[in-house]
Amino acid sequence: MKISKRFFLFILLAMSSTVYSQSDIVECPPSNFTATAGIESAHLSWDNPGFYYGTPEVRTKDSTYYTGTVDNISASFTESSLIRSIYEEVGWATFDISSLPPGQEPLSVEFNFYVYATNWPYWSVTNVSSNPLTTDAQELYADILEGYGSSGANDYGTFQEDSGFEPGQYSYQLIGSVLEDIANTANTSNWFTIGIVDYDFVETGDYFIFLEGWDEPNPPTLTVTYGDGQRFVTPAVPSPGISSADVAEYKNNVLSGEQEAHEPQKHEVNIELSERTEDDCSSAWFYYVFMDGDTIAYTSHRELTVDDLTIGQEYCFYATAEFREFDSLGVLVETSYSTPSDTSCTSPVEFLLCPPENFSSIHSYSVIELLWSPPFTGGVVEHWGRQWNMVPLPEVFEVRGVAAGHSHVAYLHSDSTVSIWPEGGWLQPGPEINRDVIQVTAGGNFTLGLRSDSTVFGYGWSYNGQADPPDNLDQVVAIEAGQEHSLALLADSTVVAWGSNASGQIDVPDTLETLDGVIAISAGWEHSLVLFSNGTVMHWGSSENWGEEQDSIANSLTNVVAISAGREHNLALKSDGTVAVWGINISDNHQLNPPDDLSDVISIAAGFFNNIALKSDGTVVSWGGNAWGQSETQTFDDVVQVSAGYDFTLALRADTGTDCGSLLGYTIFQDGDSVGTTLDHGYSVLDAEWDQEYCYNVMARYSQGSSALSDTICTSLITPGFCPPYNFVADSDYDMVYLDWYPYDGELCGSFLGYAVYQDDVLIDTVTVSEHEIPNLSYETDYCFYVTALYDEGESAATDTICISKITPQLCLPGNVSVEPGDNELMVSWQAPYSALTSTDLQLNDKRSNETENSRSEIISQENVDDDCGSFLGYIIYVNGDSAAFVAD
Repeated sequence: MKISKRFFLFILLAMSSTVYSQSDIVECPPSNFTATAGIESAHLSWDNPGFYYGTPEVRTKDSTYYTGTVDNISASFTESSLIRSIYEEVGWATFDISSLPPGQEPLSVEFNFYVYATNWPYWSVTNVSSNPLTTDAQELYADILEGYGSSGANDYGTFQEDSGFEPGQYSYQLIGSVLEDIANTANTSNWFTIGIVDYDFVETGDYFIFLEGWDEPNPPTLTVTYGDGQRFVTPAVPSPGISSADVAEYKNNVLSGEQEAHEPQKHEVNIELSERTEDDCSSAWFYYVFMDGDTIAYTSHRELTVDDLTIGQEYCFYATAEFREFDSLGVLVETSYSTPSDTSCTSPVEFLLCPPENFSSIHSYSVIELLWSPPFTGGVVEHWGRQWNMVPLPEVFEVRGVAAGHSHVAYLHSDSTVSIWPEGGWLQPGPEINRDVIQVTAGGNFTLGLRSDSTVFGYGWSYNGQADPPDNLDQVVAIEAGQEHSLALLADSTVVAWGSNASGQIDVPDTLETLDGVIAISAGWEHSLVLFSNGTVMHWGSSENWGEEQDSIANSLTNVVAISAGREHNLALKSDGTVAVWGINISDNHQLNPPDDLSDVISIAAGFFNNIALKSDGTVVSWGGNAWGQSETQTFDDVVQVSAGYDFTLALRADTGTDCGSLLGYTIFQDGDSVGTTLDHGYSVLDAEWDQEYCYNVMARYSQGSSALSDTICTSLITPGFCPPYNFVADSDYDMVYLDWYPYDGELCGSFLGYAVYQDDVLIDTVTVSEHEIPNLSYETDYCFYVTALYDEGESAATDTICISKITPQLCLPGNVSVEPGDNELMVSWQAPYSALTSTDLQLNDKRSNETENSRSEIISQENVDDDCGSFLGYIIYVNGDSAAFVAD
């Protein structure tokens, strides 16, 4: 048996004159003790029984920044609540002590904090007397530094960690004058500030400690215990969400005398169980771990891996906690131990049967798309094509995702962090943003990361803003980086774009909202591509100039399950495992058409002038431009992901060391019942109903057995509103009835198709515009009309019904007909029956003199004209009953 462990050396030296008057240690066993089976091993984990982290409900009343970092080099404050201490940077935390009894010294003060990144720090907690709100950056920096490293003489504790100190949750007892200081501060103020100083001061920044602040999942707190047994948890007071620019403006106004400085007002902070009693547990320092009754480890950590165990044999584990009490000099006065924790038993296994990871969903009007990552961790990254300065690739471990940019590689590691290669001259993501990453994508010379909280961060070149996601961008489920623009797909199937717009590539079409929901996105050189849940695609940007022939290819695609945008071409993977391609000069452009026998494809990637496909058997097929060997044949048979760059190609091969088992596929569960299986990393639910929630899990199937279920996701279809047209009106003349209405209006109406026009409850036509003319109707007959909006998902309610008829013409006769004989001619005159005609003359022989002047009859007043006569055409002259002439006017 072999034990993997790290010991934690905690050095406390202190000088003070006050000693504890009574013991307040409450020995509770470790909580949540769990043993998990590993391959010939068992992984043990537990919680410190004294840790308490409330969830504050906060309503702040002023503009203070209550946790943060000050940079001495730039003399500025950071723009987040993270507490960082590294070379020339120190942090602070302000706590709400309004609930503490004023003037009463506590027995102990414990600092509870979460380390999110660190490397072998020597650090101190210091007294901060200045107000972080009203003090400029350099003065605050000096105040935080004062007294550091004095082991309690002039600070609140000096902590020299060992090289194995790692991220996690900690609780340290503060010493020195903290008891007196917090009592005095409670007399006059509602807040108490401490500083965090890593005093290695190495210019290269090799050693550091970074803590989460008020705006992170694990904000710091102080546990303050009094002699009467009362124990209070004081939270780090949050900020109201203002920016560092607002803080800087306020401080500059105070320093210039333009604005009065003010003390922070009392904050309404409610924390459930913020006051604790003497029955609550103290914080443990060390732990004894037992296996089958025997001691196997003594550690300060809250996890342990026990190796070299027998497969199939059951082992039972528990732990006890060690407690230490110090006087105010930092001298250990008592050590005590808890009773054993709960016992947890497990049996080591041969294979882990790993469950799928990063289970998520996208919903549209008609489809729920389930997505997940493979359960096994990728291992080896293969590179072929132009070497640039990327070969040999670094020996990286625990890689589960890879992305090829223009000339760089982004790695997604199993610890949910990202690294970039090559390192020289390339911007690396800082630890304050480089965490909880679930997807990475590489563009021209920049990289984007999607975190588990559905937010996005970027780094690298951003001259067009491509690496700077829009403010308040959240609910993101997928990201894509193009050459100089970026795309994000949100959980409601909408698309957000930013960066360069040289060819309109970030002008997301309005019609996306009226079509079936988007389930995938891809960004090319200067164009964007989306996949809809109905298996069709749409592209915009420079691709709009690819020509009608290429558009027809795109428009004819159906049953598409994946997409990838290249420089000036696109790939589409169809449900039958074949690949389609379209773009500029495909037939001549480096043979971008896929091989004729390409089949069984499960993933695709388009590069600049090259492509790669991953087949279901783990092999890959490359084609296209090959000037640098980027499309050379490869013999791998264990590839789990592919990516293509400017003129190189990447393949992520499975890590055989993960020992998950031989993967057969995945089973999808809906409300606890199996509803389907797949080999892909996604599944489309096509039979869901509106207004009904469904809960899903996915399970990996191995030849050795099945994994545990993934996390549960509960979701539903977007129920379309079926927005109707409105303001329906009708008019008519002698020939037609004219219908007009306002187009439908609203959000989430559905996938719009057009309008249905009904006459006497019978559908007579469908149109896409908001007007319609109806000919060939009979006179003296009423017809009743209404209109509905048509959506792919259904039909809206109808407009009001309007009944109307054509205007029946009265066919008015001319009046006052008279005939005046002349020489070889007759002059016929009459009174016009219609307002458009005033008078006319007609000569009825073929020998009309050019000198003959037609006289006009007297103008008829408007009052005497019948407007319902009809659409006037002219007059027919009859002689002896026979038609002799037609006169238009």
